[in-house]
Amino acid sequence: MSKEKQKSAKKQQKKVPGRPFKPGQSGNPKGHPKGMPNRSTIVKKILEANIKSPDTIERAIKAMFPKLANKKMEARVVMIIRMVQKAIVKGDTKAFELLMNYGYGKETDKLDLTSGGKSIVDIIEQLENDK
Repeated sequence: MSKEKQKSAKKQQKKVPGRPFKPGQSGNPKGHPKGMPNRSTIVKKILEANIKSPDTIERAIKAMFPKLANKKMEARVVMIIRMVQKAIVKGDTKAFELLMNYGYGKETDKLDLTSGGKSIVDIIEQLENDK
């Protein structure tokens, strides 16, 4: 290959501003390992498990997720364990609320601005009676 072709090939491989990776290349090649549970999955399993004492939470998690058992516990898993212990042992309502939000999503408040709390059937009947 001539030197000119090599130079033009190198120019094409240069990173474009705003696009630091080549097409088809992952932005985080090591990333999230396959089969590792996310926070929501871990919290749901813990909340649904029959854990008899707060001291057994770590063992229960390792039993539920074998991939976590062979590795050093990740900070996020340790934080979840501590939060569960706080919620169970100390009765910390904030920790419980956060766990529920992580596992099942934040509860949304339903606010009715139009019907004043009446059912749609009552409103339709009222409109028909007004005619």
